[in-house]
Amino acid sequence: MKRTFLVALILSVLFLPEGFAQTEIALENEFADDFYPVWQRAGEYLLEVAEAMPAELYAYQPTEEIFTFAEQLMHTAANIYFLNATYIQDEDMADFDLEAEGKSKEEIMQILREAIATVDTSYHALAAGEENEPVNLFNRIETNKKRVLMLMRDHMTHHRGQLVIYLRMNGIQPPAYVGW
Repeated sequence: MKRTFLVALILSVLFLPEGFAQTEIALENEFADDFYPVWQRAGEYLLEVAEAMPAELYAYQPTEEIFTFAEQLMHTAANIYFLNATYIQDEDMADFDLEAEGKSKEEIMQILREAIATVDTSYHALAAGEENEPVNLFNRIETNKKRVLMLMRDHMTHHRGQLVIYLRMNGIQPPAYVGW
């Protein structure tokens, strides 16, 4: 029995998919371990959607009442920066120019990459149990840091879904979904 377990354990470690290597930080923070692959896939998919839209269509806006493609992306980045700084890092948000106007596709994509990376750093830096630390979201919702991180992911998913529609409205096939 012990030998079977040992063989199964060795085989499972040998055949783990690339990118699933454990770090010392992840071992101290179980939430980061669980959140990491989901956040990574969500961020990578957002970047694929942003890349799929040609630069000349970043100003595309289905109606006057809603964001352009570029504004959707910058709104998403601004939300990530704000929630992460305010509720996860407990500090003031750095001064960023998060307006879409005047920015190239490459600049917007770089801002998105950096926003996603700041969250990577934040959740990995949480001490064990710190993800359950209470926060008062928008001074009206009692929650915790874990739920704020999930809110960031949900908000990114919400706007990414809108961006997929923008692509389709322009005859562009969106990248294949990578949710699993």
